[in-house]
Amino acid sequence: MKLSVKGCRGSIPVASKSKQHFGGNTSCYTVETSDHLFVIDAGTGFKNVDLNSHSECFVLISHFHHDHIQGLPFNKSLFSLNRPVTFVNDLVSEMKFKETLELCFSPPYFPINLFSNLSNIEFCLSEKLINQADKNFDLKTIELNHPGGSIGYRIDHQNKSITCLCDNEFHQEQLNTLLEFVENSDIVLWDGMFTDAELVNKKGWGHSSIEQAIDFFSEAKIKNLLISHHDPSRTDKELNQLKSKLPSGVFLAYEGLELEI
Repeated sequence: MKLSVKGCRGSIPVASKSKQHFGGNTSCYTVETSDHLFVIDAGTGFKNVDLNSHSECFVLISHFHHDHIQGLPFNKSLFSLNRPVTFVNDLVSEMKFKETLELCFSPPYFPINLFSNLSNIEFCLSEKLINQADKNFDLKTIELNHPGGSIGYRIDHQNKSITCLCDNEFHQEQLNTLLEFVENSDIVLWDGMFTDAELVNKKGWGHSSIEQAIDFFSEAKIKNLLISHHDPSRTDKELNQLKSKLPSGVFLAYEGLELEI
């Protein structure tokens, strides 16, 4: 399996010399197996994903906030697909899923009705993938703590596992459930938009802290934890200062990072 970071900023994309290393695109990650491409979220980093690279492609949407879907219209391969792509979510029904994305990407919010021109996209709940008899992967989902809801995903393939827990405002009541969900994961993506000091004034915003990531890693039976969804105001210098305090096994995501397990 290979995890690639296409975008790891939260809230809004950013572009400045002080933020080039960690990157400015919003949330988008890919997980590749021998046969399948999983895309987790479609922020502005989605424009850099080749959807034709594998025989099957699944776009797993965690929720519908702008920074997780705003890259959808700007991926060129989405308009030249030679086979269907399946969009997955567990927040709403299949019909509501399609209606929500159509609303976001049609007038007056977008110049055209994007999905009226994309007949090769299928919409489904995760249950449809989970119940495929011929699949060589396992997909699990978990409800996260985020305004309006958010879904975490775990992908297992040939005794390897990658888990994504963005966007989530961690509460201690979640600990045992999350520990069970991530157990034996090779990589866990963690929402570390804030520091503990910043969380004091950010209650209810739906995000966790870097310090909480470190504490979680110390209790979880996992190999590596990758902190992502960086605050858009955080510079490379500031992120590197935070990085220097991380224990072994805990890392900061940056755009262009590729990890093979």
